[in-house]
Order: sequence, then structure tokens, then C-alpha cells
Amino acid sequence: MMSRRACAGLLALAALAAAQLPLAAQKPAFTVGWSVYVGWNPYYYMAKSGIMKKWADKYGIAIKVQRFDYAPSLEAFVAKNIDACAMTNMEALDMPAASGVDTTAILVGDYSNGNDAVLTRNGVTLKNLPGKKLLLVEKTVSQYLFERAMAMNGLESQIKRVRLVNTSDSDIAAAFISDTSHEAVVTWKPLVSQISKLPGVTNIFNSSQIPGEILDLTVVRTEVLNRKDGSGQKLAKALAGAWYETMSLMSAKGPATDKVLAGIAEGSQDSLASYQEQLSTTHMLYTPQAALQLATSPDMKQKMTLVQQFCFSHGLLGENTKSIDDVAIRYPDGAVKGKPDRVRLRFETAYMQLASEGKLQRRHKENPDDRVVPTLAQLAAGIYQASMSPDADEEPAADAASQSTLQRFRNGMLWKDTVASARRFFWGLALLFPAVLLGLHMGVFPYFGVFFLRFILFFDKIIALSVLPILFIAFGIDELSKVMLIVIGVTPTIILDTFNLTRSVPPEQLVKGFTLGASDFDVAYRVVLKQLWPRVLNSIRLNLKPLMLFLFAGEMIASTDGLAYRIALLRRHMGMNIIIPYVLWVALLLFLVDLTMRLLNKKLHPWFREA
Repeated sequence: MMSRRACAGLLALAALAAAQLPLAAQKPAFTVGWSVYVGWNPYYYMAKSGIMKKWADKYGIAIKVQRFDYAPSLEAFVAKNIDACAMTNMEALDMPAASGVDTTAILVGDYSNGNDAVLTRNGVTLKNLPGKKLLLVEKTVSQYLFERAMAMNGLESQIKRVRLVNTSDSDIAAAFISDTSHEAVVTWKPLVSQISKLPGVTNIFNSSQIPGEILDLTVVRTEVLNRKDGSGQKLAKALAGAWYETMSLMSAKGPATDKVLAGIAEGSQDSLASYQEQLSTTHMLYTPQAALQLATSPDMKQKMTLVQQFCFSHGLLGENTKSIDDVAIRYPDGAVKGKPDRVRLRFETAYMQLASEGKLQRRHKENPDDRVVPTLAQLAAGIYQASMSPDADEEPAADAASQSTLQRFRNGMLWKDTVASARRFFWGLALLFPAVLLGLHMGVFPYFGVFFLRFILFFDKIIALSVLPILFIAFGIDELSKVMLIVIGVTPTIILDTFNLTRSVPPEQLVKGFTLGASDFDVAYRVVLKQLWPRVLNSIRLNLKPLMLFLFAGEMIASTDGLAYRIALLRRHMGMNIIIPYVLWVALLLFLVDLTMRLLNKKLHPWFREA
């Protein structure tokens, strides 16, 4: 009698095992924030299309792409609720950097080339702006653009005379359109496009006149990037790989490109035409080479200095910042603008460089021992190891060095696992033949059909894996429970298929048999069964895959040998160099069994022709 403790233990083991397969080590998880803007909408497409997941899986991490409004995305980044974020160079400096959050820009995606603009009505020019109201979102790139416009036109001394009206980006277009007393506004697309359609509105200055000053970046917290386990660098590589794959799709020629752009436009609920219009005034850096050229150009430092000075003069670098050098910037060449011990914003081009050299695709150059996506050489070595080497837990044979190739193969883990699985497989297969006889009797003999049919119909609906706890308690965790799992999973299908085939035999044949003096069993076995056998063998043949599926489930849950046991064991160590050969070996074995059954059926029943 099984003790309560043993019974509870088996129940717990079975329930846990049935719920899930052995889990691999949990992946490092990261969150990337983005907000609606022409240069950041690609993140929506990367998540929706699976490009981001593909690159995250490539580096063994998980990346969640989350949409925010712009200001909340910056706040989430500063609060360390997200690990990476899309933002402008100015916000990278005046939000996280000014808050003491060491930030690294890993991707330079684009720069505004007309997306941001100063718009006026009634012929107002920059010279006429002093004394007038100007709608904008204060202390953002809009105010930076306005002040640069005034400075470049010799009107820097008049900036303070302009009456700035701080207006949220969600209200600014409506406020300017509905109130004609407002004669000037600074905003960005698509609002610029909407306002520009009004009669009498003029674009008097835009970001194309200060190219490369309003940059769109992807930034990562430096502490995340420098994690000791290397997961931060994997995040940066995955982001770079996903970004430039998307850029290549966006810049390609042909009708497929429009489909990609339409998918990206969905991120801001824009039409394809609207998004293309926004792209026309955005200088997208579609290639890593173009991004590198901009990030490492001598003009980069000069332009960032202008942004830095603007932030400092408007108190955006923090109330306690007494000097512009207190929030320093480190450039790709190692130069630091500001105090070296106060670096808060770093431009890192290593990941763009890897993308430009195609090294993000070449994972084995970074880690020659990586087995997640094995090389052909690793696969060959894995096949040899599986075929010729015993299980690592086994004691090597004393005469191992003198064994022949055949002996080594027979002692190898592939052969032993194959024998173990084959034994269970053929036991399960053999137990299907009584099911054929039961289905035959149910179809030929009415009393059998009445007694068994409803039960079999009900039993067929039971999910075989759900009864694993019962199987473990009733039959233990050894061989019998695995064979019974196969029987329970496949037998009802074979019984019902045989029953239906039996019922399809013309009743005239049965009557003819009885009139010729045949007994009940003569009719069942010599008339009906002989006609059914080829179709029954086909039914069993078509159920080989489900049969193997239940066998694998049993072996993965509780076993010490077998093909599925080995795959589950190696999965924990990401041993794809051996798992892939095992999967192909199983497919080959099933193909050979299927072929054998087809040839045998043809040999035994040459008269049979499938419909």
C-alpha cells in the first residue's frame, strides 16, 4: 500500500511536470520606451512584426517595447522604470543627465530636417516677433529652434521681448487655428502640416536650416549597459540589430516598402501618405555608416555645445548646477566637454560600428562557444559526441580506448536513448492492435457497440496529459506509465476509426456471408477484418506522430533515458548542437517506420488502392 507521503509526493511531481516542461534559465528582461514621432514610430513596427523579438532571442534576452506620451517616457526613464528610451539629444541632456542618471546614446536615428518649424500668419517675420505672443512648448526643442532662428538672424537681443505662451502639444494646433489673434507658433509635424494648410500661414524658419542640431536618439542607462553579466550589452546589440533591419526595410525600393511604411504609420494612426510626408522632412540615417559619420563628425561637438548652452541658460541642467561643465558630455573619441568626473551623457558608437561591419549577425565571432545557433562544425561535433560518447554520468568502459567504431556507437548515448525510446514506442504500438479488435467487434456485434460506444466517445475527449498524476499513482513513474500514456492518448482514436470503417462495410456482404453458412466470427474476421486491415494500418501509420508526441511527454517528465529525456536535459544547457541532430534523428526514424508500414501494407494487400 502506497503511503500518504509517497502518494502526495507523486501527485506533486506529476502535477508540476504536467504543467510545464523543464524551464531554461530565465532570460534577462528589458523595457524600451518610445513615443509617437516619425523617427520613433519604427519601434512600433519592430515590436508588431516580430523583428525585435527575433533579435532579442538571438542574444538570449527579452525586450518589451512600450509606448508612452513623450514626457512620461522621459520620467519613466529617469525613475528607472524602463531601461532604454527614444528621445532627442536635448532631452537626453536636460532630463536624465540633469537628474544625475548617467545615460549612454547607443543609436543616432535621424535629425529633424524641416519637421520643426516657426509658423506665422499675416506676413509676420522674425523681425516683427518682439512684442507679439508666440505659442510653443517652453524649454523644449521648439524654444531652442526659435532662439536659434533669432540668433542666426541677428535678433538675439530681442528674444526676451517676445511673449512666450507655454501651450501643450495636444492643444497648440487647436489654439492657433481657432484664435486668429495668435500670429506665431512653433511646433513639429504632423501639427506643422496641419497648420500650414491654413490660408496666410508662412513657414519662416525650420529645422532644415540647423541640420544635425535636433537629433533623435535611442539611449540606455549606463548602469544597465555595464551590467556584469553582459546582458546590457546584449540589449544594445539587439536594439541595434533590430533598428537597422527595420531601416533597411524602410529604405528599400518596391511595393513591399510601402507596406512596411504603412505598418509603421499605424503606430501614430497616420495614413501612409501622411507618414511619407513627415519622412520627407526627416533626415533618417538609414545605415549605420551614415549614423557613424554624423556621430563622429567634428560638427557634432559644436552642435551639442549649442544645445548644452541653451539647457544651462534656461536652468534645464538642474537648480544646483552652477557651471555648464557640471553636466559633462563624453564623445565617441573619448573627449569630454565638461568636468571629467561629472559625465552624464555619453555617445557610444560601438554598436553602430558593429552593425556597419555586419558583426551583429556573426555571433560566433564574439562567442566561439555559443551553441544556441550552432555552426556546421559544432553540429558535426555534436553528432559525433552523441553517437560515439557515452552519457557523461556513466563510468567509461575499461577497454574504451580499444573498442571498435561499432562498439563505441552501441555504447554511445544516441544508440542507448534510441533503444530505450524504441522499446516504449513498439510496446505502445503493439497495444494498439487490441484496440483494432475492439473497434471491429463494436461495429459488427450490436451488443458490443451499445456497451462500449458511448464510453469510448467520452473517453476520447479526455486530454491524455491531464491524467498524468493518475498514471503516476496507478502505474508508478517507470516504463508502464509512459506506455499507458501512449495507449490512452492514441487508442480511442484507433477504436473509433476502426468502428467507423466497420460500419462502412456494405451490409449486403454480411448477409451474403451468413447465407453461405458463415458464423458471426467468420463474418467478423474473414469478411470484414480482411477488408479493413489496409485502412486500419493506414490509420495507425497516420497516428505515429501523436504516438511519439505522448512518448516524448512521458520521457520529458520522468525518465532516466530516451530521446526526449536527452533533449529535455540538453535544453537546460542550450545544447542545440546535439538537440538539432536528435530532432532530425527522430524524424528520420519515424519516416522509416512510416515507409516500412506503407511497403508492408502494399505487400500484404496488393489489391488495395487508397481513395
